[in-house]
Amino acid sequence: GQFAGVEGLTACVTCPDGEVTTAGSLSVCTVCTAGQYSATASSCVNCAAGQFGETDGMSACVDCHPGHFSAGAGATICTECGVGEYSTASPATECVPCAVGWYNHVEGETVCTQCPAGQYQTGTQQTECIACAVGYFEAGVESTECDSCVAGQFAGVEGLTACVTCPDGEVT
Repeated sequence: GQFAGVEGLTACVTCPDGEVTTAGSLSVCTVCTAGQYSATASSCVNCAAGQFGETDGMSACVDCHPGHFSAGAGATICTECGVGEYSTASPATECVPCAVGWYNHVEGETVCTQCPAGQYQTGTQQTECIACAVGYFEAGVESTECDSCVAGQFAGVEGLTACVTCPDGEVT
C-alpha cells in the first residue's frame, strides 16, 4: 500500500485511494480498474453484487439505484429491471416480477401497477392487463379473472366494470 517513487527517500508514501502497490513493484501505485475499489491501498477488491464501479481508481463502489441491479461482483454498470419486473431496494442484486393482477411496461421501474377495474391479469411479470371480454365484467382492481354477467344483464363491449340490466321486455 506504500511506494517509493524516487531513490533516496527516507520513508514510503501511501498510495492514494483507488490505487495499490503490487508485489514486485513498490516504486509506483497501480490504479484499480472499473468494477473494483481500494480504500486501504493494500489491494483492489471487486464491487459487491448490488453495487458498481464505473471508472478506474474508485475508493468505494456505488449502490445500484432502485429499478436497477447488478447480479454479480465486479460490475461496472447496473442493469435496468426489465418490463414486468421492479426493484425498490438499493443496493439490489435482482429484480422482482410483478405479481398476478399487476403489470408494468417500462424498464427500470420501482413499482408495478394494479390492473384497473374492467381488466385482469393471470400471470406474473406481465407488461399489460387484459380487458374483460364481451359478456364479462370486473368491478375491482388487481383482478385475476372477470365475472360473467348474470341472467337479465349484459356487457356489450370489452373492459366493462359492471353489467347493464336488459331493457324491459328483453332477456339475455
